[in-house]
Amino acid sequence: MLESDLCWVHDPANEEAAQEARRVGGVRRKRESTLAGAYEFEGILAENGLARFIEIAAYDVLALDAGHSKIRAMVAVAQAAEKIIRGQEMEERIAALESVLGDRTKRGGGRR
Repeated sequence: MLESDLCWVHDPANEEAAQEARRVGGVRRKRESTLAGAYEFEGILAENGLARFIEIAAYDVLALDAGHSKIRAMVAVAQAAEKIIRGQEMEERIAALESVLGDRTKRGGGRR
């Protein structure tokens, strides 16, 4: 802020807004913690986190009332799951190739 020597959070003119921002942030963190426990979800970036996220979505979609929106949601979840599975398969194949190629280069059998 150009008109103040203090940052937005510590400027007395913003005291009420800063308090509300802290309160909302605390509520959000508490809600995240509650949901993480209820869904046994550690986050998308955790090991198998993205797969767990898709599972949660799949169960929630299955609980929807029948109709076009449920079908669209089921297809979307299936497409996301397929991408994850294909990515995992590709990682496994690459690891296997690297293992074989790594063995060949160690033995001196690689071409140059």
